[in-house]
Amino acid sequence: MRHAPFAIGSTERDAWLARMRAAIAAADPPPEVGDRLRAYFDMAAEAMRNRD
Repeated sequence: MRHAPFAIGSTERDAWLARMRAAIAAADPPPEVGDRLRAYFDMAAEAMRNRD
């Protein structure tokens, strides 16, 4: 609900997700950790979207 006052559509979702993916790549975690982080951020990015 903390994101409810902000319009988060696919453009905003994709921009946030690109930054999270870049952060994962920069951290260079072990492959299984990177996979889990990417899966979580994919889910979280879609959950934050509140506009079409």
